[in-house]
Amino acid sequence: MKRFYIIVFLIMLFLPPLIWQGIRLTDSDLFTSLDYDLGEKRNKTEIEDVSQLALSSEVITDYFADRAPFRSSVITLKRTVDSAIESPYEEDIKPAVMKALYDVEDSRDVMTAQVISQVGERKIYKSDKIKEVLDETEESKETYEDIEEESLYEITEEQPADCLNPGYRVSINIKTGEEFREEFEATGHDWQINEVVEPTYISYGYTEYICKNCGETKTDDWTEKLIDTSYLAPNVHGDTIIGRFDWLFLHGWGNIPYYQATNILSEEEMAVYADRLNTLQALCDARGVRLAVIWIPSKDTVYPEYMPDFEVRDNYKRVPRLADYINAHSSARFAFIKDELTGAKRYWDTYYRYDSHWNFVGAYIGVQSMYRLLDMPQTDIRYLQVTKESREASGDLIELGGLNANDFSPYYEYVVHYKDNVVTTYETEESVLSADVYRTEADVGNDTRFVMIGDSFRNFMVPYIKKDFNHCTFVYRDNVRDVTDDILSANVLVLQSAERYDYKSLSDMEYLIWLFSSQQTDE
Repeated sequence: MKRFYIIVFLIMLFLPPLIWQGIRLTDSDLFTSLDYDLGEKRNKTEIEDVSQLALSSEVITDYFADRAPFRSSVITLKRTVDSAIESPYEEDIKPAVMKALYDVEDSRDVMTAQVISQVGERKIYKSDKIKEVLDETEESKETYEDIEEESLYEITEEQPADCLNPGYRVSINIKTGEEFREEFEATGHDWQINEVVEPTYISYGYTEYICKNCGETKTDDWTEKLIDTSYLAPNVHGDTIIGRFDWLFLHGWGNIPYYQATNILSEEEMAVYADRLNTLQALCDARGVRLAVIWIPSKDTVYPEYMPDFEVRDNYKRVPRLADYINAHSSARFAFIKDELTGAKRYWDTYYRYDSHWNFVGAYIGVQSMYRLLDMPQTDIRYLQVTKESREASGDLIELGGLNANDFSPYYEYVVHYKDNVVTTYETEESVLSADVYRTEADVGNDTRFVMIGDSFRNFMVPYIKKDFNHCTFVYRDNVRDVTDDILSANVLVLQSAERYDYKSLSDMEYLIWLFSSQQTDE
C-alpha cells in the first residue's frame, strides 16, 4: 500500500511538467493560449547564481512558481471562482456573521469592538453588543496600534452647514475620550433660474431664481414695463382724469399745473424756501428738536406712463427743481421721495389705482425715508410680510369724477405687517383717516414725543410711526394751533406735504418760526 502512494505521488509530481513540455513541442499555438500574460506587471523571478539557492528558500519557491505548468490557466480559474462567491459572501454571509457576533452590520463597527476588547477604554457605545465586549474586557489595557485612525473617532453631535448658517461636528476619540470640534462655513446660495416673467403694459418683467440647496427664492434682473406710446387724448370727468388701463389721476385741486410744468418758481422764490427752512432748523437745534421735512410726489409723478397726452412744457418740473435747490442751499433734513417710490413700484403698487393718495406700501416707504432723515434704524419692506387683498373698486377719484365704481375692475389693498407685537396703549377714538388731530401712545421704551404736521397723506403713515414713538401727534396743517403744547414739548418734529401743496409747507415753516421765536422772547 505504501508503494502505491509513492507511485501516485511521483505521477502527480512529474506528469504535469511532461504534459506541459509535450504541448510546448507539438502545438505551439495551444501552448501560447495556455501560457498568457496575467497582467501582473512584474518580471519572473530569476536565479543569477547558485549562491541564491543556499541563501533563500523564497527565491527557489518563487522561481518554480513562476514557471509552474498551466500557471496562467489555474490562476484564472481561481479568480473566476473567487469572484463568483464574493458577492453572496459580502451581501449575505458576512453581514449575518457580524450581526450574530457583534450586533452590528458595518465592518468598521466590528473593528471598533475589537479595539475595545483590547484597549479596554470606552466613552460612548455604538451598540449594546459593543458595550458588552467592553464590559467583558475591562481589565485589558493593551494598546492596539494597527487599527485605522478614523475608526477611533465617533461623531457625538453634528449640525451641517447650510446656505446661510455655519455648521459644526463634535467627535470623540474612543480610546482616549478626547473631544474634537470642527467648524464649517456656510455654503452660500446656489441660485438657479426658476422662471422668467416677461414685462407687460402694467407690470415689470423679472427673473425668479431659486436656490437648489434650500429652496429660497429671489426676484432680480428687472425689465421695464412696456410703454403705450400711442396718442391718448385727455379724458377729464370733473376733477378726475381717466388714464391708460383705467388708472385715474387728479385734475383739479391745482394738480395739473405741476404736471404740465407751467408753475416753475424763479430762483428768488426758491431762495425763500431754503432761507425759511434754515431759520427753522436753527431754532429746532437750539431747542434740541430733531426736524425733518418730507415731500410726497403726486401720483402722476410716480406713474406718468398711465397719463394721457397732456402738453408738458418742461420735464424738469417745479418740485423736483425746488427740492434740488433746497438740498443745495440748506443743511436741513429734507427729501422729495420720488426715487424711493418709483423704485418700490417694481414689487407692489405704491399708489391706489382709483384714488389720489399713496397706499400703505407707499406710506411705509415714506416712513422709512423719514427715518433715514432722522438717523433712525430702517427696515426694508422686502424683509416684511406684505399681504395682498382684492377689493371692490373705490376711491376719491371715482367720487370726484362722478364715475360708476361698477365700471372698474377690483384693485389690490396691501397690508404691511410691521411690528405686529407692538400694542398702542391709547389712540384717539375718531378714525385716523378723518381726524384733524390724532394722538397715540405706546410703551416702546424711548419716551420720545413725535409731532407730524401735514395733509391727508400723513394718515397712511400713522400705523407704522405709532409703533416707534411713545407719544405721537398727527395734525392736519389747518388745525396746527390746536396742538401748540404738543409742538412745544416735541422731541421730533416732521413737516409732511404732498407735491401740489409745497407752498403750504412754506406756510407751516413760517408758523413754527413765529411760535419758537415767541417762546424765546417770553423766556
